[in-house]
Amino acid sequence: MNYQFNLSQIVFLITDKEQDERMVVGVFIEPNGVSYKLACGATTSWHNEIEISSSKNILKTFE
Repeated sequence: MNYQFNLSQIVFLITDKEQDERMVVGVFIEPNGVSYKLACGATTSWHNEIEISSSKNILKTFE
């Protein structure tokens, strides 16, 4: 199975106004898709592929 994001890759949440860097630290495969565990500092959270981007959206920081 191909993954859009790789372990240890730096990514961004498309809805995050601060556009903080997050690192992919886990991948969970389900019948309906792939979820990624992202780390931002000491905090981790799970996200679906559609919530994640490999590029920073600096315009989001001006909202």
